[in-house]
Amino acid sequence: MWLITLRDLQWRRRRFILAVIAAGLAFALALIMNGTLQHMRNESRRTVGLYDANAWVVAHGVSGPFTTSQFVPVSTAAALRQDAGVTSASPLLVVRSVIDKLDVNIGGYELGGATQPHKLAKGSAPTTRGVAIVDTSLHRHVGDTLTFAGRSYPVAALTTNTTFYFGMPTVFLPIEDVQDQFLAGQALASAIVVRGTPSPAPAYDVLGLYQPGSYFGELAPLYGLRRSATARAVIPSLVIGYSATEFRQRQHEHEAMKATSDNQ
Repeated sequence: MWLITLRDLQWRRRRFILAVIAAGLAFALALIMNGTLQHMRNESRRTVGLYDANAWVVAHGVSGPFTTSQFVPVSTAAALRQDAGVTSASPLLVVRSVIDKLDVNIGGYELGGATQPHKLAKGSAPTTRGVAIVDTSLHRHVGDTLTFAGRSYPVAALTTNTTFYFGMPTVFLPIEDVQDQFLAGQALASAIVVRGTPSPAPAYDVLGLYQPGSYFGELAPLYGLRRSATARAVIPSLVIGYSATEFRQRQHEHEAMKATSDNQ
């Protein structure tokens, strides 16, 4: 039996060798693809976890902060800090550049804020503008000088495991430096990193805010027309409704009383 099998392999040795090679290539490709997918999943989790955020505020319609070219005003962070459920809100600006023919991520952070890298492998955290924190994958040392997009920055500290976008090294700078270099100084950010629980955004646009004694017209329900706006009380309020005729009468009475008062 064994002899027959051996003779069969000798006779079909070319097919056998080709089959082994094809199977090996198929397994190798499967392992490579699986490794690539696992790397992308791990990179995504690691990058998001770098900022320890409870929420991300991005421009409307944007799926995430790291690959978008749409920005939000930095002033959004100050507005979010007024929310009672928010403990901190810091802007993050992500752009890309080239250093020595190598594509790199540029992360703009708020000095002393939640977006500034705090886990440093070497060096000290910057306290002023004009200095950089770089990932060790860029093979730079503390004290080196980075030059890209026409400007130079001394390296103040090194960090690790901050690569993203398919393993691209990351350079961290104060957000004002990134804005000046890439956005002509505009106070914009890719996202606002929020810690805490912000209140849900209203599902409507505020067109006006009425105080006691103010009035507004809502004639659409009287004529069966499509409504263009809706009034909503945000505090306990007393609202009195009038028909169009009654409202005009009240308005004329109010104007007459005001004219009389002005003449006295």
